[in-house]
Amino acid sequence: KNKDYCTLITCTPYGINTHRLLIRGHRVANAQGDALVTADAMQIESIYIAPFFAIPMLILLFLLMMNRTGVMQKANRAVNHAWQEYGLEEAKPDKDAEE
Repeated sequence: KNKDYCTLITCTPYGINTHRLLIRGHRVANAQGDALVTADAMQIESIYIAPFFAIPMLILLFLLMMNRTGVMQKANRAVNHAWQEYGLEEAKPDKDAEE
């Protein structure tokens, strides 16, 4: 009684979890006083990380919407037409015109 204990409960084997392990420990004094606590570790604010995930997802969503609405197909037709006008490329059959 009156002791500072900590008990960790874990499951084993990994993925099956049919057995339980109890690990019990007690607090020991820090003689030097310079031990790092986990809470003192460097943490990165989510406001700095969010743009690295959000911007590529928004670009991908925008491109998918453009493809669905046919904007990209219209732009490709316009580019092909411009190439044909200047004689830089052989005329390619327009897939959308055939439908």
